[in-house]
Amino acid sequence: LRQVIVSEKMNELTRQVCSKMLSYALGRQLEYYDEQALRQIVTDIESNDYQMRRLIHSVVRSYPFQHKQVISNP
Repeated sequence: LRQVIVSEKMNELTRQVCSKMLSYALGRQLEYYDEQALRQIVTDIESNDYQMRRLIHSVVRSYPFQHKQVISNP
């Protein structure tokens, strides 16, 4: 299973992991306007040997995360 994932599905797996991490960090589902940030995160992760540390840094540096609005409960 690992060989199949790495050889055939690595791009899809990378995108899904990045998508889930960004969604979790934002506290909401991703929208169409998050696509550019998601592509940048995926590219960054792929060019840095798929390091989890790099994923976290990329999410934190992303535009949606840097500009998210915090809504407090009254």
